[in-house]
Amino acid sequence: MSVDTVRKFAAASLRRFPKLKVAARRLDRKLKGPVARLQQERHEQRAPLRGVTRALSGSSFIDARLAAVLDGRTLNIDMLAPQFRADDVVAAELHVVRGAVRRTTPARVRREPDGTCGIEATALLDDSPGGYALRPGDPWLLEVMLQTVSRGRRILKVLGGRQNAGTTGLTLPSPPHPDTGYRYRARLYWSGRLALTVTPPAPAAELSRVQLDWTRAELEVRAVGWRMPDQAVVEVSNRSGTARVTAEASRSGADRVRCALPVAELAGLTKPGKETVLNVFLRGEGRRLRVGRVLHDLMNPGKVLKPTPAIIWAAPGRSLRVQVRFTPAGGMTLACRHIGQND
Repeated sequence: MSVDTVRKFAAASLRRFPKLKVAARRLDRKLKGPVARLQQERHEQRAPLRGVTRALSGSSFIDARLAAVLDGRTLNIDMLAPQFRADDVVAAELHVVRGAVRRTTPARVRREPDGTCGIEATALLDDSPGGYALRPGDPWLLEVMLQTVSRGRRILKVLGGRQNAGTTGLTLPSPPHPDTGYRYRARLYWSGRLALTVTPPAPAAELSRVQLDWTRAELEVRAVGWRMPDQAVVEVSNRSGTARVTAEASRSGADRVRCALPVAELAGLTKPGKETVLNVFLRGEGRRLRVGRVLHDLMNPGKVLKPTPAIIWAAPGRSLRVQVRFTPAGGMTLACRHIGQND
């Protein structure tokens, strides 16, 4: 049985059994901590290899004490070169290298308490002005250029480094880029050198705007990691998927669509006397994607993103109380409850 066949079978099973899908997501969240610890252990086990690399390199290395990609696009790195005196270093640059391609940015020289040389650097990794514009593919290796008085220009390979791989707190250790969805991560290369990896986003339907008031319920959805089709449909269904309503979406930008939800039909999906939770999807070009929030840095969007509920007119004498909520994975739901004469 091929891998694609197994994936298709698993996807069909998750659609057929919603409770199994919820259990899979809970298991995924529970595994994040152990996986991070295994990655840290793997990092520590590679310490002998880093030592061999350092021995072969002589003095042409520099240790990274901390490397972190903040806000999904900014690299912050702190390094120490004990073989150089701070008074001997007049300039420094951070280099990011892949094959014949080299990106550079100025670095700051810092004097350590013992007089040795410390280096700090901050670099934009995306396509913004002054950014590295890194692309997916092979890892980008880090190097540092030091201009010294006594030894001239020296190129040092960046080794080791503690990456921000923890999963505690409210924010993700490696959030996606807030605009493109790309993920830039500081990783340890097989040789012990520090490298940056770039991962493109999986196709997603990002909720960019929602407007709920007495007269309307509108959504604006953006395509991330794929091309928004000319014709798209927003689908709202109950959690079991046995009942659904659809609404045509119209273009509101190059990569986004806007849709007015049919409130009267949503009222038909809402059970009398109790709150009903509905899921929202975007369909187009053979895709059916869950609408939600993916371009964020939150560990659990459902605990932080809590929009205020709104009362929306559905029909004479009947209204709906609607609140947008988010699952721990960022999926959008509509919590609906009838408000009317017969409720």
